[in-house]
Amino acid sequence: MSAARELGAYWPGDSPVHRARLRVKAAGMVLISVAAFLAREPGPALALLCVVLAVAGVSTVPAPRVFAPVRAGWLLLLLVGTYQLVSGAGGAASIGRAVTVVAVLVAAMTAAQLLVATTPTGRLLDGVVAGVRPLRRLGADPDRFALTTLIVLRSITWIARAFDDARDAAVARGLQRSLRARTLPVVLRTVDHAQRTGLALAARGLGDPEP
Repeated sequence: MSAARELGAYWPGDSPVHRARLRVKAAGMVLISVAAFLAREPGPALALLCVVLAVAGVSTVPAPRVFAPVRAGWLLLLLVGTYQLVSGAGGAASIGRAVTVVAVLVAAMTAAQLLVATTPTGRLLDGVVAGVRPLRRLGADPDRFALTTLIVLRSITWIARAFDDARDAAVARGLQRSLRARTLPVVLRTVDHAQRTGLALAARGLGDPEP
């Protein structure tokens, strides 16, 4: 399975992380995000990453599944790290900044993946509904927000499968080096998928505003 297909996929288990309340895991995710935002030195950033990796080890989720976001976004991480190296003052300061930025990004990406990988989709959506419910007074619709979240999660896997299919088709035709052959079918299928999804939602009245 490709790294992109493993994004947002639940991994069944009975680890302490699986059994933890969703609110506890969500609070941990928020704390990790805040700590990542505040980290300015390599030491705290690497310590934060070690904490996330320790939780990942306790979760019993296989490493390929845990690091799926990192595997899928390795090029982005490389570009971000390189930018920090060339845009800084040079020397140890630039290296430290690059290590800090990449470490906090990996920690945040891995923590988000752990949250989804150890929480059943239904339970996760129930949590989304509960979290958005206080905003109903401001016009938010918790059920539609949860539906949007579900569509996003499923679309990630669908688009990843489309990329895999386009790659296999290009290889079969001897066009594995053709960027057009590997991307144009994905674009066309994605547009078609979006249109069909929108029509299905409209047919069920889910796209109409409530009175």
